[in-house]
Amino acid sequence: MDMRASRGGAARGVAVAAALAACLAFVSGCTALRDAGKGVARGVSDAGRSVGEVFSGGRPGGLQLAVAVFGLEEPASAGAAEFAALLRRQLAEQLGARCGGLLVDRDFAQLLGTPPRLASGAVDGHALALLARRRGVNNVVVGSPLEPRITEEKTGFWFWKGSRVRVSLGLRLEVFDAETGGKSLDERFWEEAVLELETEYPGAEIPLETIPAAVTATLRERLLAQAGRDACRHLAETPWRGFVVAVQGRELTVSAGRGVGLREGMRLEVFAPGRPLANRDGQRFLLPGVRLGEARLREVDEARSVAVLDEAAAVEAGATVRLKP
Repeated sequence: MDMRASRGGAARGVAVAAALAACLAFVSGCTALRDAGKGVARGVSDAGRSVGEVFSGGRPGGLQLAVAVFGLEEPASAGAAEFAALLRRQLAEQLGARCGGLLVDRDFAQLLGTPPRLASGAVDGHALALLARRRGVNNVVVGSPLEPRITEEKTGFWFWKGSRVRVSLGLRLEVFDAETGGKSLDERFWEEAVLELETEYPGAEIPLETIPAAVTATLRERLLAQAGRDACRHLAETPWRGFVVAVQGRELTVSAGRGVGLREGMRLEVFAPGRPLANRDGQRFLLPGVRLGEARLREVDEARSVAVLDEAAAVEAGATVRLKP
């Protein structure tokens, strides 16, 4: 990352930033806007993408998928903590408002604080899945900022020489599946803006925090819109799974209830937990086990249900259930 500009140049960029923010926020495919002869601000982004789409779940039985959202602060950079909080809040709002068939658990991330980690620093999908199962959460959405890219580009020649600053912000979106502990989605998004100045201002390197806040805020909003759209599409195709948290005789306690659409009398298929597998990175995964039998829902509360097995079977806590077709 190599960006050089003088503090004077950065100050001049503040006036340009307002024009850039307006261009990014309101103009589709905006190209260039001159600011009182001081420079040119240009937003490079696909502003024509729709972020207002609504995706319908359409799962059997009208069941909803329970999801939770985490926003991570690393890698550490200017505004990382604020961005993490914004990510968790806004992405949860987008999933709840624009994604049909989703039930957003807004308390899970608050209670847990941060997802469990491996020694490598990566999110421990297996440990996260076990925690999610207890709350009846089917999928956990984790967003984290990528290392910013800030570069200076020379423009013009002779008397018309100048420079422009290209600012690129990125976001990583991961979706963890509580049934397997694996990642069902892992994508990266980038948005960029260009501040083009007519005069070159050599000087010390300027870190991200010196980029006008209006620019970084607009880019982050666009990243969140992209992440929300893709998460919606992915989760709309994800089937519902229930998790057995306690067993007493033929009675199974499932960590889901009316909140996701379960009703008394519904029939469930019961599957063994399966054995965990591990890869070279230390990540563990849960393979779905064999089918053990069927059960009928006898009692359904808001977040818990009791199902009764048709026949005695070796079911234990950790088993999964699916709505019988």
